[in-house]
Amino acid sequence: MKPITHYRQLTFRYLRQQRKRSILTAIGIVLSVALMFASGIMGETIKGQALQSVKERQGNFHVAYKGIDGKQLEQLKSNAKVEEVGVWVDAGHMAGPRDMQLNVVGADDGYRSIRALKLAEGRLPQAPGEIALERWYADNDPAKPKIGDRIKLKLELSEEQPGGETKPVETEAVLTGFYVNRTDTQLSGQAIATMTLEGAAALRQADSASYNAAIRFDKHVGIRKAIPETTQAIGAGSEQAIPNIALLTALGESDDRSNNTAINVVQGIVIGVILIATVAVIYNSFHISVLERIRQFGVLRSIGMTPRQIRVVVFREATVLALIAIPLGLLCGWLAVKTVLAVFASIDNTATFTSLHMTVPWTITALAVALGFCAVYASAFGPAWAAGRVSPLTAIMRSNQFNKEKIIRRKRRLTQALLGITGKMAVDNLKRNRRRFRITLFSMSIGIALFVFFFSFMKFIQLSESRSFSKDFAVEQARSDQQPQITPQEFETIAELPGVKKAYRVMLRSLYVQAPADKMTKALIKKVWDGSPKGDSFGIPAELLGYRKEDFSLSRDRLIAGSMDAEEMDRETGVVISQKSRATGDNLQMTNYKVGDMIPISLQWNDPANKPQIVQVKVLGILDKMPVSYHGGSEQYTIVTTEAVFRKLTGSADAYSRIDLAVDRDADYGAIKDQLQLVADRLEPGYVMDFTSSTDSMLMVGILLYGLVAVISLISAINIVNTISTNLILRTKEFGTMRAVGMTMRQMRRMIVYESISYGIYATLYGGAAGALLSYWMYQQINSLQELPYRFPWFAVSVSGAAAVIITMLASRVPLRRIERMDVVQAIRSEE
Repeated sequence: MKPITHYRQLTFRYLRQQRKRSILTAIGIVLSVALMFASGIMGETIKGQALQSVKERQGNFHVAYKGIDGKQLEQLKSNAKVEEVGVWVDAGHMAGPRDMQLNVVGADDGYRSIRALKLAEGRLPQAPGEIALERWYADNDPAKPKIGDRIKLKLELSEEQPGGETKPVETEAVLTGFYVNRTDTQLSGQAIATMTLEGAAALRQADSASYNAAIRFDKHVGIRKAIPETTQAIGAGSEQAIPNIALLTALGESDDRSNNTAINVVQGIVIGVILIATVAVIYNSFHISVLERIRQFGVLRSIGMTPRQIRVVVFREATVLALIAIPLGLLCGWLAVKTVLAVFASIDNTATFTSLHMTVPWTITALAVALGFCAVYASAFGPAWAAGRVSPLTAIMRSNQFNKEKIIRRKRRLTQALLGITGKMAVDNLKRNRRRFRITLFSMSIGIALFVFFFSFMKFIQLSESRSFSKDFAVEQARSDQQPQITPQEFETIAELPGVKKAYRVMLRSLYVQAPADKMTKALIKKVWDGSPKGDSFGIPAELLGYRKEDFSLSRDRLIAGSMDAEEMDRETGVVISQKSRATGDNLQMTNYKVGDMIPISLQWNDPANKPQIVQVKVLGILDKMPVSYHGGSEQYTIVTTEAVFRKLTGSADAYSRIDLAVDRDADYGAIKDQLQLVADRLEPGYVMDFTSSTDSMLMVGILLYGLVAVISLISAINIVNTISTNLILRTKEFGTMRAVGMTMRQMRRMIVYESISYGIYATLYGGAAGALLSYWMYQQINSLQELPYRFPWFAVSVSGAAAVIITMLASRVPLRRIERMDVVQAIRSEE
């Protein structure tokens, strides 16, 4: 061994000689950086996938301009802030079979790109007289048009003139291709068809027809400021500018500052929790390593090393460990995310999963590296400063504040009676060295708090979806003012098809809530009557839904007051209600009914010529929104009850208005759609909807959320193992002394098991409480964006607590085996 010629060489000498302690410290840093990096990657991937989902549903544009002329269009195209412009011309609309509507537009490539119109089959229109449309419209058309067929168009063209007159036009067009089905158009029953701009102009018989343009700004442009500036620059009126609210909200660029603030706060909470946990874990690992070496630092002080030199040695160790552990942490974080995504892809190798792409921004990498170094140095600063100030004699004698243990003599008769002497010793050991107890407990609590927080966060995101299950297909009766027509036999046939995981049936009838003035909200009165209601009551359009009793579970998570007891509903003609509606253009709460109130409803509009029959139903519960409704979550004023009460109120037979299906990923989609089409063909009217493309997008977001929780759970578990292993290894001398005075290994193992259970209980209490508080804070921010019911995360707390106890017990096995193999004298002399 080479002699030491400079005190700085002590750094590498110590790291080599104390490999186990150095490795344990490095593992703590690796896990912390991996947690931060993996969470950042997952967060960016989830954010990117959610944003892509919004773009596919609502369009990848920031603002659209209606009714602009050619000069204004050229100004938009030449604007340096504008990245892409999509142009379209309204060619008219046509009433289709089964109450469907076909909206025809002349569009360029930019419009198809911005509106996320993807070609599923065939080609795009290239000349006047050619057309492409959504497949679901053709599938529901009794004529079953195919590519190459000439289809007849009976269009009504809207003229930009006073009076809003329409001009009928009859023509034919060659069908050149089918677009991928869109969710929004299927729910509204209004399909999109495109032709060339020239073709649309020819139909309008006007060379100077006004244009519509959807634009997307450059990513470096401030969108909120750019929209009014661009509107003013082209000389358009504010009523001509229609912002894409959904996309702007997702980007945090909407005019609603409260929404933007809430989104930023949510992101800040998530990032802050991860950063605090990361710094805490690194501090914990390095803090233990340095404080347990105070005696060694005392020896160095006694031979002439100055406090400054002591600090230099500690910081050099921190630098070496950081240079080794931080790159490994980045690699482990990347591998953890990659593994999670690969596991999900191996479960289902459809395009939904194989198209998932991991997003690794350089900013996340730089932030993880910078915070890793800062956390290491911050962790080393306190112990290094204390080590430099300690008296050499005190440090050598190990009687200083870092190693002195407070002996509290308590009889603990109940503990000893229940658990024996080993149980009493385990409880005494926990707080004998309070510093070690707090550090170990803190590390375990951090893992539990992280799991509870992110599990709750995942549930909040899932609840924010309008539906509590993923619909793949649906067949529905288009008119809600008719009695249900789908028979029980048809439902059973569809439910038993191969590949169908779950089938839901819904009875539906449109009706009116005859709300008295004192039950209408001030917001509704202001919206409709400008603050002064006219008449004693107002008929609010609503939907009455009849569910099977076993399907009530879909709505219970949305319950914010009352209960959903099917027997009580049947007995008292009871209902649960969702009092919000988008019929007025926003998510407006229309009434203020409470549990126990009676609601007057009627199947007809209340007018002097036709006095409706009023029926009173009792409110048993209130929902924040409907997870499954006839219009797929359009959030109309909704009344839910059992099938029996539905038949009693409407006089309908045992039949249904809609069937929703969730199917296996490898199911025969064609066979399922054919069977649904047979039902749709019989309805007057009815049609089939295909949600598989939107379901795939939502499923990918769900997978990423579960993946984030899985990564955090894995890293938290490894951190608990590292902490417990370090704790036990540092107590080797203590265990050797216990063996020297007669304690058997069986008694020692039992004592450690009791300690593990105690640590798990304490960590569950502290970590569960911290995670629940953080999740509630998160809930308050999300609730300001979208009202959700709050549920205490009992499941997450109990699972994480049980897992902590089990992991702690398993983590103690390896150090105990090592201690068992050691000679008693060797154990007593051990410094680790």
